[in-house]
Amino acid sequence: MKYASLCPIAVYLPEKAETNEQLQKEYPQWDMELIYAKTGIATRHIAAADECASDLGVAAARKLFDQFDIDPQSIDFLLFCTQTPDYPLPTTACLMQERLGLSNGVGALDFNLGCSGFVYGLALADGLSRLGSTRRILLITAETYSKYIHPTDRSLRTIFGDGAAATLIEAAEEPALSAFQFGTDGSGADNGSGRKICPTCGGSGQVRRSSGFFSIASPCSTCSGEGYVIENPCSGCRGSGLVRKRQRIKVTIPPGIESGKRISIPGQGDSGPSGGPSGDLYVDINVKGHRYFERDRNDIYCVVPISLTQASLGTDILVKTLDDKKIKVKIPPGTQNGKILRIKNEGVPFLHNNARRGDMYIRIVVRVPVKLSHKERELLSKLAELRGDESSPEPVPLSEL
Repeated sequence: MKYASLCPIAVYLPEKAETNEQLQKEYPQWDMELIYAKTGIATRHIAAADECASDLGVAAARKLFDQFDIDPQSIDFLLFCTQTPDYPLPTTACLMQERLGLSNGVGALDFNLGCSGFVYGLALADGLSRLGSTRRILLITAETYSKYIHPTDRSLRTIFGDGAAATLIEAAEEPALSAFQFGTDGSGADNGSGRKICPTCGGSGQVRRSSGFFSIASPCSTCSGEGYVIENPCSGCRGSGLVRKRQRIKVTIPPGIESGKRISIPGQGDSGPSGGPSGDLYVDINVKGHRYFERDRNDIYCVVPISLTQASLGTDILVKTLDDKKIKVKIPPGTQNGKILRIKNEGVPFLHNNARRGDMYIRIVVRVPVKLSHKERELLSKLAELRGDESSPEPVPLSEL
């Protein structure tokens, strides 16, 4: 029988480094001295925008091959441990096999673990060695946590960085590794105290109450219908398996949306109980008013002032639209105060058909000068004489306004 033997290890760290001093400048409220005293971390290496976990892992493996003169064709099995794979599918290890120049007869698989990943990888390699089908196993661990951590998350950003390690494990005649002992407790109980059958319902999750000929079953109030209770729940989640945390996400607002509409973002709601799938996030929209425009469905309205002479003689004016562009609007001669001009296709886009837009309506306000110069008064007086303005005008029916 063959056994796994731990051989050379090589590591790769991205070029970009993030120091405590840099974080302190970015977030002055963070006590980086205290964080360093607790964690001992002064620098984190951060993957570039175009670097994935496979890139880091391949770089570490190539470094291992070069430093220790290892022939890639001699590798029989590739184990890749990561929680930040390049894709959900296909297996990242399969992509790395080709990039590293390993033979087509090599086995390759991913496994998703964090802190315990290296130990699990050794155990897997030991098991493969005992089967006798592998002589050389390449174990690669790589993470790009920085791509998933929010910039303001002090608890995670100050601890986690990015990097990779490549380890060669060879088959040996004698055991080189101690026996592995594993344990898992996902119950939510503190210190592994575990769950116990609910004393009220006996594990059924229901209690029955009889009244005459009727028997009514209802969820057990002690265990909330679960059938078990946790005597010493975890202090972080209180046994629920969930912790509350703030997160900022980017939401795309489609053009033409109105107040009262709701946007659904799948998978961004609260996590499900007992490891269940996350719910959806619903965003209720409230459109903020504009300083100059008012909206009526897909049409917009605005008010534009013009002078008395512009209204009388007619002119062309430039008016800003909702898109902040300027369009030329023709003011016909004799335009009256309050006249509304319609500009087609300059309104709000339709929500489900952005190629269509509403119209823009411009209400004209004729501004009468308040203070006149001597020359202006003379000219207007002559205009009044020429037009024969009446000193006793007839009233206008309100229906004509």
